[in-house]
Amino acid sequence: MQSCTYAIADIHGNYKALHRALSVIEKHRGGRYAALVNDNVDVTLSDTIVFTGDYVDRGYDSNKVLDCLANNDVVAMTGTKYGLIKPVYLLGNHDDVFKTLLKCYEKHDNNSYHLSRDIDFKIAKQFYSQYGGANTDLGYMIAN
Repeated sequence: MQSCTYAIADIHGNYKALHRALSVIEKHRGGRYAALVNDNVDVTLSDTIVFTGDYVDRGYDSNKVLDCLANNDVVAMTGTKYGLIKPVYLLGNHDDVFKTLLKCYEKHDNNSYHLSRDIDFKIAKQFYSQYGGANTDLGYMIAN
C-alpha cells in the first residue's frame, strides 16, 4: 500500500482555489496510481489530506467551501478510484471566531439587544470585521 500526505492551508472562502488544489491532488494521485500499475506494484493508495484551517473570511464563497468540506466532497474530488483518502480538518483562528459568532447568534436567538451586550460577540465581531468577515457572503449567517 502506498501513502502520501497532502496539506491545504488558508482557503479563506476561495472555493475556486480549493477546487484547483483538489484537482491537482487528484491528478497527482492518478499519476502515482498509473506508475504503480505500470510497475506491477500494489496499487492501493491510502492518502491523507490535512486542511490546516481558516476556511472562512476574505473570499466570497465561504458557504461553498464549508459545504464542500461538510459534505465530504473532498473524497469524491480527489479520485476515489485510486484508493482511500482521509481528510483531516484543523480549526484556524478565523474559523474559531466564526464559530464564536454562530454560538452567540444561537445563544441570543439573533436578538440584537442581547448580542450588543455580549462581550464574546463584541470581540469576535470586531475581529471578524477587521480580517475579512465583512466581505464574506456566508449564505447561512445574518449579514454583517
